[in-house]
This record gives sequence, structure tokens and C-alpha cells, in this order.
Amino acid sequence: MVLCILWDSLRVDFAEKYMKGIFPQESWTKFQTIETFTAPVISSIITGKTPEELGIQRDESAFWTAIDPSKIDDTLFDHFESYISLGRLIGPGPREMPPSRKEHFEILPPIKWRAQSNWDPDIFQYIGAKYSITSPDYYDLIWYHPFITHGPFSIYTGEGPKECPEVVNCDRLMQRLAETDRPALLNWYKKGVDNAIATLMGIEHITNGMETIICFADHGECLGEEINGVKVTGHFGGMKNHPDIGMVPCWINRPDVKFPENMSHLKLKDFIVDCYNKYEKNNEEYQQWKKKKLSHS
Repeated sequence: MVLCILWDSLRVDFAEKYMKGIFPQESWTKFQTIETFTAPVISSIITGKTPEELGIQRDESAFWTAIDPSKIDDTLFDHFESYISLGRLIGPGPREMPPSRKEHFEILPPIKWRAQSNWDPDIFQYIGAKYSITSPDYYDLIWYHPFITHGPFSIYTGEGPKECPEVVNCDRLMQRLAETDRPALLNWYKKGVDNAIATLMGIEHITNGMETIICFADHGECLGEEINGVKVTGHFGGMKNHPDIGMVPCWINRPDVKFPENMSHLKLKDFIVDCYNKYEKNNEEYQQWKKKKLSHS
């Protein structure tokens, strides 16, 4: 199994400072984001094409933009026999989704997501099921998109602003802290990073290093940096060159991995598939375990 984790809004400086060394053996790189809005980045990762090629706007409207099917001839999911998606922004039909979002929430169709849940902790259920011989669940790919490092940091309830007005209030609090108490804002973000670290350590414990885990971010997050005389929070278009939101980390729990030259979100799809072929698909010992698992399903 390959587990892809897209950490939403994970800053490269916090990742390098606090998240290095979680895996006993790992390889790291970083690169420039293709965009600071999440939906265009996801579309590029999964298809290997730019937002312009897919006809997607580089703003919030991408969340409900239908991609022309003729522009999608190959996606990340097409290279795996079985897959599911978990976490934020995962398409139609997930088990947990607030009513205010569910009625129009079909991100980037016609990409086939096989959405399972919009609730972050469920990642442990689906990974754990793989190791239970009594469970029929088995996936060659799990796409996991946690909200933990996206503001409001580490307090995501699984509900939308209509059901949880505190989400909107937290955005206002972030801006106020940026202007009056930036250390408090940085500490708040660090709590989200700490939650991400705990989640990743839990995943590593369950998989015991057997699975290939590839981590990356879509963009960073401004935390009170001064831009044109204004202290800014969040992420938005036109900020790709800002080091705190324009550069993103990427790492894998395998040693001495050679990342593609000029790594980018556009190259992640092929990189993920290559890692799957090397560490899982062409690994005879792994394939024998998979056959045994499936024979009990």
C-alpha cells in the first residue's frame, strides 16, 4: 500500500524544523507550489497537468468546477487496482460531510475519488483494517488529505461555517493575533503541527515501516508576515513567491530516494506511481502478503 498524505497549509519551515526524523529512514525535498489555492493543486497532482490545461480557475471557484472529461486521459488513481480517499475535500458521497457543503460538494469531477470519509481520525480505521485478517478491506493506495495544519489549527470539527460559526470567528482571531500577538498565533499553528506529528507517528506505528508513506503539502500559510505594510494570515492567489506559502515540503519514509529533477506538483503523480512499482508492486514478499490477505476476504 502507498499512503499519500497531503498536509493542507503545512509550512515548509515548520515541517523541516519539527517533522524531520519521524521515520527511521527518510528522504526529503522541497519545491515551489503550482498555486496557493488547494483545489487547483490537487487537480495538478492527480492529473499531472496544469490548472490552465484543465480549464480550472486559480481561485475558490475551482472547488465546484467540472473538468472537461476529454482533458483527463490519465489520473493517479488509474495506476492502482484499489484505492480510497479520506479527509478534506474528497469528492461526492463521503460518510461524514456537513449538510451545508454536501449538497454542492463534488470537487473536480469527473475525477473518481472513491471518497470514504471527511473525518480525519478515520485514517486509522482504514489503515488498521488492512492489517486485520478478518476485514475484507484492502487498498493499494490511500489518499489522505488532513485539515490539521490548516486554520483554525487543530480544532476542525468536520462541520462547515453554517454549523460551526467558530470557524469564521477563528479566521478573525487569526488576523487579530497577527496584528497584536504574533507569538500566540505561531504557537496556535504549532499546535496543529503537533497534532500532525502525532497522527503521522500513529500511522508509522500501525504500518511498522511496511508501507510506503509519501508526505507533501499544497501550499504554506501566512502567520502574520508583513506584506506591503500589512500583517497577513492565510493563503491566497498571487503569493506563490512568498517563501512561507510558496515553498512546500515533500518527504518519504524510504532512504536515498532520488526525487525528479525540478520537482513539482506536476511530477508527483509519476513519482508516486514509480514508488508504488518499486516498493510494492514489484516486491514479491509484499505481493505474497497481499494474496494471503485477499484470500481471507
